Amino acid sequence: MLGWIIFAVFAVMGVLLWTGKGGWLIAGYNTASAEEKKKYDEKKLNRTMAKGWTIITASLLFLNFAKEDMTPVFLTIFMILMFVGIGYILLMTNNCYVETEEMSETEKEKIAKERRNGRRYSLIILIILAVLTGIPMFAGSVNIEFEEDKIRLSGFLVPGYTLEQEEILSVDYEKELDLGRRTNGNGSVRIQAGQFRNKRFGNYRLYSYNACREYVVIDTEDKTIVVNDKTPERTKELYEKLKIFSER
Repeated sequence: MLGWIIFAVFAVMGVLLWTGKGGWLIAGYNTASAEEKKKYDEKKLNRTMAKGWTIITASLLFLNFAKEDMTPVFLTIFMILMFVGIGYILLMTNNCYVETEEMSETEKEKIAKERRNGRRYSLIILIILAVLTGIPMFAGSVNIEFEEDKIRLSGFLVPGYTLEQEEILSVDYEKELDLGRRTNGNGSVRIQAGQFRNKRFGNYRLYSYNACREYVVIDTEDKTIVVNDKTPERTKELYEKLKIFSER
């Protein structure tokens, strides 16, 4: 529900920008002095913002339709759309300065310099955004550490979990398991980790790599934990290791 409310707000803001009445929504421009605002073509600025805003709004619409089945592909498309929309706004708003034939060469050179500086700063911001979003979205790992009588599970940006040997009732190997949806934790193009829910297990814990579609299911008296490794071969090795660990 919250996702649709956010989408609706963005859509209304987009309509205002397309109609040329959204200047008060544009950060920086809405707080600028009257003298500063004269430097910009407000209609062009609104239209440029509207185009980028439409891409961002489309990404939110896509996210709302896909959230029940947020696969790595959907997540990647959402992030690309969002990044393109933000990038378009940051770069193209530098072309919205007012420039007329009556201006002197000095004034025109000043505008050209401001455009160059604006593009430079925009590129720096985009690079920083790419790094800050790219690391969580395309990196990360799942860690499974065996100790004498317990297993420690952890995933990127997800709190660790300790499973005692005596808690384990069974260890099974599954192929093409329906993971359901994430209720808490971290999901990226590379991994899924945290609290999930599906029809088969109800609420359960998942620590898995998206590239591998085979899993080890660990059942305890009150919970289910699903794990895997980077490849089916390594997941099978993990299964054998967990099986031996649970039966010793």
